[in-house]
Order: sequence, then C-alpha cells, then structure tokens
Amino acid sequence: MCPSSHTAARRTGVLCRHHPRDRIGRTVDGKANTGGIFYGRLGSHDHGARGRTRRRCAHRWAQPSRSSSGQVHSQVVSVGALDMVNFGPASTVPAKFSGRRFARHNASVTLMRTSPEECRVLGETIAQKLGKALPDRTHVLLPLRGFSGIGKDGGPFWDVEADMALLDTLRSAGLECPVEELDTDINDPSFSIAAVSALHRMIQSMDKHI
Repeated sequence: MCPSSHTAARRTGVLCRHHPRDRIGRTVDGKANTGGIFYGRLGSHDHGARGRTRRRCAHRWAQPSRSSSGQVHSQVVSVGALDMVNFGPASTVPAKFSGRRFARHNASVTLMRTSPEECRVLGETIAQKLGKALPDRTHVLLPLRGFSGIGKDGGPFWDVEADMALLDTLRSAGLECPVEELDTDINDPSFSIAAVSALHRMIQSMDKHI
C-alpha cells in the first residue's frame, strides 16, 4: 500500500493491508482470519492473481471475506501492479519471455510487463473470485490511468491496450458488487482516499446492523 493510503487510513481509523508475503501482511491476515477487532480489509495490489501469469497460483483476494469465527469482513479490491510480473535477477528470466518489455527494479528484481492477453486472463480470474464475494461487503476500485508508478502515462510500462483488456473484462463481467472507476493512476492520493472512504462506508453500514 502506498504511503498516502496509510495516511488516509489513520485519519479514518480503518485497516490497510500490507503486501501478502511480508511479515506484517501475514500477521494482519492471521489476526483478521481469527476475528476480533478487524472489520475490513483494503488491498490495492493483487499479487496473488498476478502470480497466475508466472506460477498459476490461486488468487487469495476478492473472495468471500469471512473469518474463521464467522465474522464478515468488508473489502476494497483493486488492480494494483497487475501490469507487471516479478522475476529475480535478469539472468533468471526464462528464455520463452525473450522480446518482452522489461524494467529493472533493482539487482535482485526484474519486472516484465503483462501483455493484453495476460491482462484479460487476470481480469477473468478476479471477476470469477468477485462473483463469489458478498456484494454488500465488497467494493471494486479501478484506476483508469495506470496500475503502478511505472505503468502510468510516460512510464516504461504504460500500455493502454493491455490495461483496457483487464478493465474491459471486469466491466463486462456483470459483477453484483459496486465497481467504481477513477480517472487517475493508482498511486495518486485521491485514489487512496477513495479506497479508504469506500471501506469506511461499508464498515459504518455494518455497524448499523450489529
């Protein structure tokens, strides 16, 4: 989650989710799944879905959001970083991806731009999971001007065709949950505020029914 998301979250008193593979992210997931003080989750980066491009692993987000204790969680879902696939050093990138567009993040991480076809498949994966989610506890936010810092206009991964393949797939999926489009990139502060506000509204609505 970008710093502006954390700032907005602190102002409204809701929970922002960290990267699912880091220590804080695993701790938050563990605590939320056991119930307790957590009312909702906010995740802008769908690393699980993106992993299908490379590892075909299952997507953990955008599913029915319920803890092991039966507590219902509200969730805000977006498409952050679905414009890239992570590899290790450049030497570890499989030869079959030769000719694709790459960006060097650092000496240990090489990023590959997802293609229009891969983005379409990612959209289908997310739509399938969202179809199982609780509509009144799920809110989808779609940034129209870039899914990452390097995927916005002027960045090395700016690709309108690929982005539209993912967005159009979600638009045509007939989702029951609200889908909100924002004319900005995902790292703009206005996107973070909109995400936290959506989660806060759902939590407030849930409180009224307790």
